[in-house]
Amino acid sequence: MTTTPATAADESRWEDGYGFMFPKRHAYLGPSGKHIYFADSQLDAAQLALVIGKSGQVFAEDAAATFAVSDTGVLDAELLTSLATFPNAISAAALTAADAELWYYSPTTGQLAYANVADFIAGKSLGVREAAARPITDYTFAKLVADPNRPVLYGLDTAKRVVVSVDSQSGLALQSVVVGSRPTDLEIDASGANLYTGHLDTLAVAQIDAKSLGFVRFITTPRVTNDIAPLSGDRIATIDQDQWTSPTLIDLVTGKTLDYKYWANYGGALAATADGNKLFVNDTAGNSTTVSRYDVSAGKLTQVAHDENNGGGPGLAVTPDGTSVYVWARCLDGTNLTDVRYGQSDRIYSVTPNGKLAIGGWEVFRVADGALLATLKAGCSVQAVSPDSSTLYCASSSGIVTFPLRGLQ
Repeated sequence: MTTTPATAADESRWEDGYGFMFPKRHAYLGPSGKHIYFADSQLDAAQLALVIGKSGQVFAEDAAATFAVSDTGVLDAELLTSLATFPNAISAAALTAADAELWYYSPTTGQLAYANVADFIAGKSLGVREAAARPITDYTFAKLVADPNRPVLYGLDTAKRVVVSVDSQSGLALQSVVVGSRPTDLEIDASGANLYTGHLDTLAVAQIDAKSLGFVRFITTPRVTNDIAPLSGDRIATIDQDQWTSPTLIDLVTGKTLDYKYWANYGGALAATADGNKLFVNDTAGNSTTVSRYDVSAGKLTQVAHDENNGGGPGLAVTPDGTSVYVWARCLDGTNLTDVRYGQSDRIYSVTPNGKLAIGGWEVFRVADGALLATLKAGCSVQAVSPDSSTLYCASSSGIVTFPLRGLQ
């Protein structure tokens, strides 16, 4: 057996946006050489910059790299989803008999035990990300987006780590796909070809084929991708969750980092214009809000406007042409970012594709002058607007609720 010495490229340096050190330093390389487990996370052994997600402390993996044994239970090694849990945490484990038998030790009981692996994984399909969806009431969506070409919505269930396609006319859930660890954001590109998810525990953006809802790949990123925004020219912008947030441009074809800005601030959020050439970045710390506008048409973060300490709060929405920017419940001039066009009584979550309506969690306003046009019957903080701007879709515990917008325009 020969080994290749590590080079400068064979290393991983990552942080979660907080700058804290990792509490555990246990390391384990699976026998296939596909996965390495370190600091409670799984990394791609072939490209260490790809932190696939949280795994817990792993002590054993089968030769085919299909399942792994962690301190709390047995995992699907491809999806990092739980297959079975142990009654007590363990501190050591080993697979024997051609990976058919598992030996493990629990410091809680002080006993060494063994079990048939089949007791944990029998009848379960390992490594399969795509599946028929459950009833829509089984999901709790944290993000909802509308397909620009098809009568389909896509919802992100962060707890189940899945993206679900939904028929926008019937409200029926169609397909689901497992994404990375702790997903936080879901977006679709302007063409409607691909969906992208951002994450906190996966150092990558997940790419999904929108039509088939098939998982395509992970695109490695240098920092966590709490908020994302697809841009023109096969590029995407990402920003971390909190503290020292850095807006970053990624080439979706090559996976290379094109540019980034080290902000050293908190709570970043992103929004892009419809053409994908202008990127707005919002940063909130306490009562202070900073907003910047960048020209990203050339693949660089070129700042063209900036404003600090304008009040407001977290959250960011822009009109398709970028002439108006909503920071919480304040509408700013999108050109200079300093002029407040008007204030509103509700945080704005969406602007209709035709640029005429701004939609909050409870109210609908006219973009032109901020006039209140309608009140929603129920709260709608997780929402999407149809491509023709005629319908508002709201995610609720009972499924997808619709609200007509055509008469307001």
